[in-house]
Amino acid sequence: MSPLLPLRKKAKTEEKRRDGKNEAEAKALPQAPSGGGIAHEILVSAHVTEKAGRLEGMNQYVFRVSRKAKKSQVAQAVSELYGVRPMRVNMISLPGKTRRRGAFVGSKSGRRKAIVTLPAGKTIEVLPK
Repeated sequence: MSPLLPLRKKAKTEEKRRDGKNEAEAKALPQAPSGGGIAHEILVSAHVTEKAGRLEGMNQYVFRVSRKAKKSQVAQAVSELYGVRPMRVNMISLPGKTRRRGAFVGSKSGRRKAIVTLPAGKTIEVLPK
């Protein structure tokens, strides 16, 4: 048996990160996605429909957002991802639809959308071309 084995065990258990947490604690914490804090958790996707396309002409963009997102969080996420601070954010909560399979009745989960109004002259590219 190697005499270094007990030293390696001790070094692993006492190893601390710079912020004072053990490696096991650091692995348990969720890591923010690269490219911008929680913005990717708040803005789920762009909502691409004909109506959303018409709204782009009026400098308004539609996004699907998290069910727990607030207006201030959506505004912060848009400014973080696109570099443009929105003038106004309107939120829409849509209820889930009822679905039926034979005798069983269930429901789909609801959705939440945000309509973000940008200042005049500012645009963002929601879907890359």
